[in-house]
Amino acid sequence: MSAVRAEGLGRSFGYRQAVRGVDLSVAPGGRVALMGPNGAGKTTLLRMLAGLLRPDRGRVLIHGHDLRSAPRRARAHIGYLGHEPLAYLDLTVRQNLELFADLSGAASGAVDASLERVGLLARSLDSARDLSRGMLQRLSIARALISEPGVLLLDEPGAGLDARGADLLAEAVAAGGDERAAVLVSHDPAEVIALAQRALVMRAGQIVGEIPLAGMTVAALAEAYAEALT
Repeated sequence: MSAVRAEGLGRSFGYRQAVRGVDLSVAPGGRVALMGPNGAGKTTLLRMLAGLLRPDRGRVLIHGHDLRSAPRRARAHIGYLGHEPLAYLDLTVRQNLELFADLSGAASGAVDASLERVGLLARSLDSARDLSRGMLQRLSIARALISEPGVLLLDEPGAGLDARGADLLAEAVAAGGDERAAVLVSHDPAEVIALAQRALVMRAGQIVGEIPLAGMTVAALAEAYAEALT
């Protein structure tokens, strides 16, 4: 069974087709990056996979559960990181995670484990308002991982992260091993190579190419990406 499966997925905004007939399958343990120019439909596709945006056509299955007919069962498997950190700035770092832990039914001890995983345990009593952009991104990563989801959906996850933060992100994504699938959106070839096993190139709402990333250099990925868009 696929961890993530999209069948004939489509979404329009007015007369503009943002995503057009996309089929996608990611096995447990698979890590896929979505690449493409601005407006290619990457974030729209990711939001539909997360159940945050309803498709006009097609369907999404998360570990076999249809996001439309069984949304609670499907979303129970998802950890999502969007463009914005979405932290409650008047709460402490710990309070933010405790809130999401309660909402997601995370296991006892998940808050400390998630804070330690992203290097924020020492900042747990600080107000989220006092965190830098990179530290807020670490908090968002911890939130996405709080329930140990089977599927991670990440939109530009490295935004604002320093080198250490990027290393922690890579370790967190890989920590799921053969059980956790990941789909991420990124414009950064180095990040794509660090986090994914294959890249899907999108243009005008469709997948127009697939690039295996094993042994790939940044320069080679940039070349393959450009070729897929021609």
